[in-house]
Amino acid sequence: NSGKTLTIEAGSEVRFTPLLDDQSSGNDNNRGELYVYGTLIANGTASDTIVFTSNAETPASGDWYGIYLRDGNSNGSFKYNRIEYATYGIRFQYAYGSISDTTRITNSRIHHSGNGIYIYYSNRYDIIEKNTLHDLSGTGIQVSNGNGSGYIRNNTILKHNSTGIRVYDKGTFDISDNMIDGKTSGGSGIHVERMKSITVRKDTIQNTTGTGIYIEYSSGYATSQWKVVSNVIKDNGYYGVRIRYASVNVDSNTISGHSNYGVLIETNFENPTSDTLRYNTIINNGSYGIRVNE
Repeated sequence: NSGKTLTIEAGSEVRFTPLLDDQSSGNDNNRGELYVYGTLIANGTASDTIVFTSNAETPASGDWYGIYLRDGNSNGSFKYNRIEYATYGIRFQYAYGSISDTTRITNSRIHHSGNGIYIYYSNRYDIIEKNTLHDLSGTGIQVSNGNGSGYIRNNTILKHNSTGIRVYDKGTFDISDNMIDGKTSGGSGIHVERMKSITVRKDTIQNTTGTGIYIEYSSGYATSQWKVVSNVIKDNGYYGVRIRYASVNVDSNTISGHSNYGVLIETNFENPTSDTLRYNTIINNGSYGIRVNE
């Protein structure tokens, strides 16, 4: 509840009865969830992980609904957690707050679930770092809406069926040093739009069936030119980098092995852009290395 703090000790294991909510409430009347209006502290250690899991003998994705932090008085810290067989791993919604408030999700593993980490409408500073997310039917990490900022760094996202990292309608974000490997499952790599400032740096995006990096709509939102720098983008689907109605500096990337375009830039009279492409290595793509559509 609001104003209360629950601390889960390192090494604890929290189990949820599969496909059952004895309260018949929350977001899914048929699945249990951990609903937080106050503060949840779940900080394990490297040797004593905190586990949130299904109690099924043969567990499956969606057995329980997930960890849900809701409204302005909710807060949480997650470190060295293992979250599995949920619909959502960790979800913050309508958390509001300010940039002086910090949300931390680090050193955790989320797997065999629907969506990994989902933050919607927060004005806080989000730190999402050193997590491993894999075997997801939805998105790896999604952060959207509100004036908050933060960084998404050093995460590994494997076998997702939607987008690896999706950030939009936010303040300033740094997305760097992440590994996104679709392992030929469906989905795309990184998708960002409508940001004040965004830097995508030193990420590796490979083996997705969609676009490696998709960036759109900077006009009216951006306070500086967005940056896509020193990434390795290879063996994805149709496009390596797709820029749609956005001003982006694309610098020192390696872009290879896509079925059609290495880089596609889309602009028109209503959405004029100023893009910079330099020092990139663009090779072995199916059609054009660089194409501009007006």
